[in-house]
Amino acid sequence: LEMIADQDVCHVVVGIGLNVEMDSAFMTHVDQPWTDLVSRLKTRPSRNYILAELTKELIEVCRLFEDGNGMKHFQHQWQAYDVLFNQPVNVSSVNQKRQGIARGIDQKGALLIEEDGELIALHGGEVSVRRI
Repeated sequence: LEMIADQDVCHVVVGIGLNVEMDSAFMTHVDQPWTDLVSRLKTRPSRNYILAELTKELIEVCRLFEDGNGMKHFQHQWQAYDVLFNQPVNVSSVNQKRQGIARGIDQKGALLIEEDGELIALHGGEVSVRRI
């Protein structure tokens, strides 16, 4: 996500990376787990179909954010799929590096990190999270 704020108006650019069909020989250089849709599905999906379905879903999701409380609608679902929950992580941003235990997100979507027994909410910026 990229946010652009101008006075009272906030715009968000949503980028989605989705591996449809990857060359496994090329991916041997990737230093983290990966997958693609072709290796997981019985038939190769149409990229146009994927794009259309993602667009329909994103329109509905964006409507939930219009009131400024969109993440509260997804906090429980996020928690159910958060592979870093309760895992030790390093969090790096332009200004800081932190180490702690990932504790999910809050109702506003801030990343929650437990650091030395204190729960810290991290907002915005370029953030990279890596399991230790």
